[in-house]
Amino acid sequence: MSYTVSEKTSETLSRLLSIPEVATGFDFIETDQETSIAEQIELTLVEAPTFQEQARAELLRSKFEALGLADVCIDRGGNVVGTLKGFGNGPTVLVEGHMDTVFPLGTVKTVEEKDGFLYAPGIGDDTRALAIMLSTIRAIQN
Repeated sequence: MSYTVSEKTSETLSRLLSIPEVATGFDFIETDQETSIAEQIELTLVEAPTFQEQARAELLRSKFEALGLADVCIDRGGNVVGTLKGFGNGPTVLVEGHMDTVFPLGTVKTVEEKDGFLYAPGIGDDTRALAIMLSTIRAIQN
C-alpha cells in the first residue's frame, strides 16, 4: 500500500531521518514490528468500552512496568501514566493514546488476519497507537 504525502511532510521526514538517533529509532521500530503487532492483538482482545477500560489499563500498566518506566500508576481518570527518563536536559515530552473503544463488552471474539491486514472491533480504535507507543519506548531505550 502506498500513501501520498505533501512535499512539506516529506521534507520534514527527510530532515528528521538525517539525525542519526532518529534514523536508528525508525530502524528499531521496523525490526520491532512483530512484537508491536502481537501487542496490538493482545490489547485488542482486552475489551475496553468507554468507562470500562480497567482491564486494558492494568495490562498497559504491567507493560509500562516491564519496560522499566518510573512512577507507573493508573490515575483517578483511569489513565495509565509512567515516566521514561531522558538523557539530557531537554523538554518533557508527552506521548498519549486513548484506551477505550466504541464497541460494547462481548463484541471482540478474535482478531483475524486476511491478506496482511488485521480485522477485529477496536483493532485500530487507537489500539494501534498504544502498541506503537510501547514500541517507541523500546526504540528510545535501545
